[in-house]
Amino acid sequence: MRTLVCDGTGAAPGRNSDVVMRFAQHLEKKHGIKYEIVEYPAKYIIGGMSYRASVDAGKKALRAAIDKYADETLILVGFSQGCTVVGDVLREDSPKNCIGALIADPHRPENSPAATFGADGNPTWANVPNSGIGGAKFIKNNKVFYAANEKDMITAASRDSLWRTFADVTEWLGPNLNRTFTDLSVKLTKQLFQNWGAFTFVTLLPRIAIAEKELYGYSKGGEHNAAYVRGEYGLVERLADAVSWYIRQEGLIEA
Repeated sequence: MRTLVCDGTGAAPGRNSDVVMRFAQHLEKKHGIKYEIVEYPAKYIIGGMSYRASVDAGKKALRAAIDKYADETLILVGFSQGCTVVGDVLREDSPKNCIGALIADPHRPENSPAATFGADGNPTWANVPNSGIGGAKFIKNNKVFYAANEKDMITAASRDSLWRTFADVTEWLGPNLNRTFTDLSVKLTKQLFQNWGAFTFVTLLPRIAIAEKELYGYSKGGEHNAAYVRGEYGLVERLADAVSWYIRQEGLIEA
């Protein structure tokens, strides 16, 4: 058994987030499960690559790692952009030897059960409202566990959040302007924007206020990163323990 780690935007060789490292190290300490970092660009607009091109490169790298360890049970952990990499591979390939662990998934389905904060501020397991900023995408054929901070707009944006439109517009935004405009044209023609039809001047001001609050939580409040590793036992450890329980129940590892 092995953990394959897909970190989030901005990760680089030798520079990985505490979020994914604490998850992987918790399982290693508990069960001796070794982990391996799946290196990929992890870019978003900045760095000469669009978000979607970065994800596609990550999917290629993750598939190569899965093939490399085809005889092992694999725990695929993703954080933020890394969740899109892991989620796409699970949806498209349904690899039978893989379990998903998605932290701050931009495509988490609404009200999915997840490691989150309880009323007392401590990690618990509960259904988390709203869905990921990129729109909900379901994973049907693999066991998947989530960690989701309700105040994190990346995985729990308000239903008509203006940031959903930002995510839609910037998915292919990068140096390849032809690809960028093709994507926008398709989304406009097929009405694929998440907030299509939701815009009215009456609701705009309240939505701007909510967007400001969401942005503050993301950029300065630590809701998208620090919140997941708050304290010695945070959301990532709660998530790892859920995965631990599952692999023991399934007889995939000794109890």
